[in-house]
Amino acid sequence: MTDASLASPGRPSLSSRLLLIFLGCCFAAMLVVSLMQRFLHPQLVVPAQTAGSAQTDSSMDGQIGALMQKLGENPNDVETMLHLVQHLITIENWQAAETFAQRAVALDALNDKALYLLGYIKHNQNQNRDAALLLEKALAVKDDAHIRYSLGMIYIYFLNDAERGYSHLEAALKAPGVDDDVRARIEEELKKKNGR
Repeated sequence: MTDASLASPGRPSLSSRLLLIFLGCCFAAMLVVSLMQRFLHPQLVVPAQTAGSAQTDSSMDGQIGALMQKLGENPNDVETMLHLVQHLITIENWQAAETFAQRAVALDALNDKALYLLGYIKHNQNQNRDAALLLEKALAVKDDAHIRYSLGMIYIYFLNDAERGYSHLEAALKAPGVDDDVRARIEEELKKKNGR
């Protein structure tokens, strides 16, 4: 006799129930690991998007196509290039985003947004030393709470230089234009420091 013949009508067999339990345990384990990674390795501030946050793939493709066409007409348009970089970051096309961000920096070496986006890309490619150097350059151009927060997070969690990282977070609280979301993140990180 098989498991199927022992199961009563409308009730799953023993092997089906065991499989469901196993899959449920796997799902729970993935959730726990994911939450632990998110807690232990917080992300940098995501660059502001140029359009609505909930976009379909086809509308994103259309916007990328339109930006590419605009760049084809004016290859030195840094602002359009940076909008394109942000869209490429959104779809996690890191290679293309890096190429256009590097072009933007080559065209305008003192553009803090271009430096920041290139640093953000480098961080997402696990090139955290390069990311920190780029963010330091962006900070030299413009003292910005978002840049300081991102730089602090890289030093604390990825470059093992907590002292330097916390000094950036403390300075970020005093930087012009710190918004409530970033302020709350910074304060949470500083609580962790004081709890050590």
